[in-house]
Amino acid sequence: MTDDLDARGVSGRNYRGRLGIVGVPATSQSDAAYDAIKTDIVQCVIPPRARLTEAELADRYKLGRASIRVALNRLYQEALVDVLPRYGYVVAGDDELGTRDLYQLQLVLEPTTARLAAGRVDAKQLLDLDARCRDAKTVRTLDDATRFLHANTNFHAAVALASGNALMTRFVRILFERLERQIYASGKAVEIVTNVAHTHEELVELLIEGNDDAAEAVARQQLADNHQIITETMTGRRRSSPKEA
Repeated sequence: MTDDLDARGVSGRNYRGRLGIVGVPATSQSDAAYDAIKTDIVQCVIPPRARLTEAELADRYKLGRASIRVALNRLYQEALVDVLPRYGYVVAGDDELGTRDLYQLQLVLEPTTARLAAGRVDAKQLLDLDARCRDAKTVRTLDDATRFLHANTNFHAAVALASGNALMTRFVRILFERLERQIYASGKAVEIVTNVAHTHEELVELLIEGNDDAAEAVARQQLADNHQIITETMTGRRRSSPKEA
């Protein structure tokens, strides 16, 4: 079963003002289309299994169909969009990767990227990104939760980038974006973000110092703690209790 895009409340949104893309080069328009569609898929504004057509997306985002087509191809390569024979594009279902599957993959990648990044990080950049996570600790609305999730994903992507392994960096970002999508799909984004740690202070210090063993261990422990919080909140086994790491 698939849903048409209009059926889940997307039609009332105005993307032109938000994106500010009138008159920009085609390449930039393709990037803008990719960013806008991907954001709405990750945040479940466009729901799992919704049907996507180039014409409708072009109208919604005020972009050319060629740019939409390029964006959809990129999203297909990232497994956020599927192509069904004689039907077209649909948003991938939300059951391909469960929370446990994501955690197991993160457990392989994140501690390793922390070890490799130790002593190689841009200290100013990392401190700034962590400050953005701390600034988002007061979570009252979905927009507040979105601000934190975006900052948190960027923080972990920056650590991965400092590892010097481009492929690992790509996969770390993809995994965090998948986790974001599951958090939005749960309908408990505000509650989850209220509960998880909002600072990576200890990890940042170790990465700047270049203590690879300790950075790896802390990354693994923080990942395990947050996975437990997310799982318990999603299943209703945890009460909201803001936590600082």
